[in-house]
Amino acid sequence: MDQCIYQKINRSKICFLILYVDDIEFATNDKGFLHEVKQFLFRNFDMKDASEASYIIGIKIYILWFKGILGLS
Repeated sequence: MDQCIYQKINRSKICFLILYVDDIEFATNDKGFLHEVKQFLFRNFDMKDASEASYIIGIKIYILWFKGILGLS
C-alpha cells in the first residue's frame, strides 16, 4: 500500500486514512467507525475537523447519500 494511505480494519468495518501534505481524508464503510478513528486521532494529535471535502487535488467529490452514490469529476 502507498506510504500515505493507512487502513484500520475491525471485522467488517474498514477505514482508510489518506494523507496529502497537511490534510487527511477518510473513506469508510461505517460512520460510527469513522467517528471512533477520528476521536482517537483528536486525543493524540492537535488537529481540527474541516467537515466533508468537496475537492481534493483538483478533483470534485460529490455524494448523493440518499442514492448511495459517490462520484468524482
